[in-house]
Amino acid sequence: MKFKVIISILTMVFALAAAPVWALDTPDLRAAYKAFGNEDYATAVSLWEKSLVGTAMNDKDKSQIHLNIGLAYVRMGKPESALRHMDIAIGFNSDNPEIHVAKADVLSMQGKLSQAILEYTNAIALDVDFYGAYLNRAIAYSKAKSLPAALADFDKALQLGAPPPQVYNSRGNAYEVMGDLNKAMDQFTRSIELNPDYPSPYFNRSRIYERMNKLPEALADAQSFARLAKGHPWAAMRIDQLEKKMKSSTQSAPAAN
Repeated sequence: MKFKVIISILTMVFALAAAPVWALDTPDLRAAYKAFGNEDYATAVSLWEKSLVGTAMNDKDKSQIHLNIGLAYVRMGKPESALRHMDIAIGFNSDNPEIHVAKADVLSMQGKLSQAILEYTNAIALDVDFYGAYLNRAIAYSKAKSLPAALADFDKALQLGAPPPQVYNSRGNAYEVMGDLNKAMDQFTRSIELNPDYPSPYFNRSRIYERMNKLPEALADAQSFARLAKGHPWAAMRIDQLEKKMKSSTQSAPAAN
């Protein structure tokens, strides 16, 4: 039996081990994956737990099932239950770097950044070319304000594969925290060039333009963000703030002689 986990990149935040894919052809497991795909995570958990009792498995198989249960609990908004099953998964198979990344992602979302960084480092020790581990650790380092370490991991991630726009977007955030607005601008622009339909860098570049007092450009990016991220609660608020700031700036400008 061989199980596999898809790693997907989340925009703006962390990469998270997403949905488990086809593993073993038994009725309970078929039903569990179907339930997960239908967002019926409680049923998926129940069926996976049933399979642990009723299906002959080696330790690696048990590890993957516990990881699957952990992923379901993440989707259910129960991070502590997710971490408990991920720890069990590591106990059965500590040599699987994907489990360490999945656990680290949950810790990162909880703001437990030092613990998350340790788990990403464990994953990298097991697989020195694990692209997602470097990318996720870079984001965790950025949030922890360990910016040189974050940039080093971003660079490593870029060396390992074709860069998704999220890498440049996240690098831009790191440079902004460091106060280097020109480099932040360059990174957000690269992200947009790679994928003009990715909304996050428009919002972030809008913020840089505003800090540079380039309000028309800031407004244009905010409008692009609103178009691409329809219904996002920040979109209308951002546009309103910029329009008011532009109006106030125009009204306070001295009249030409």
